[in-house]
Amino acid sequence: MYEVLKKFTYKGWNVQIGTSEESLSKEDCCFLGDLYSAHRIINPDNLKYSDILDENGKIDWGFRNENYFLPLAYYEHGGISLSVIESGDEVKGFDNGFFGVYAINRGSLLKMLDGCEYEDLDKEADKIAREEIQMLQNLLNGEVYYYEAEKNGKVIDGGLTLDLDATVQIAKDEIDCEE
Repeated sequence: MYEVLKKFTYKGWNVQIGTSEESLSKEDCCFLGDLYSAHRIINPDNLKYSDILDENGKIDWGFRNENYFLPLAYYEHGGISLSVIESGDEVKGFDNGFFGVYAINRGSLLKMLDGCEYEDLDKEADKIAREEIQMLQNLLNGEVYYYEAEKNGKVIDGGLTLDLDATVQIAKDEIDCEE
């Protein structure tokens, strides 16, 4: 553990959560979507934004054919911050601009949802894409978390995650399995 961020006791276990010295790549994670990057340097999926434009050099947001698309902006200054471009947003400036498109395949989404019925598939795809974009931002910035729990000499070493709050819940779930 590089830096301890939280300490707490849960069911008699002493838990520490912190940043990890290890890093993750996008391949190490279970992302449903792909990033089509327009950035000249940062392109974790090695996919180009220009590859998904229609014959007029444009793209339809939301579901188009078999993919759900969300446009992304970035702010880069000592780290990178990704955000979804909402309708009417302007993204231009010295440290920010258009980053690319996050795409979720309809078939992969339906497979992940495992046959569950959803009234609004666009809304579900949007929710999942926004969560993954936050995790991708953490990945690009090296925000990788780890936990360790100890009770009476027994130690649980946790895996790596990209979300601090999720790491707390995962630690508790692991402890519940041990009890």
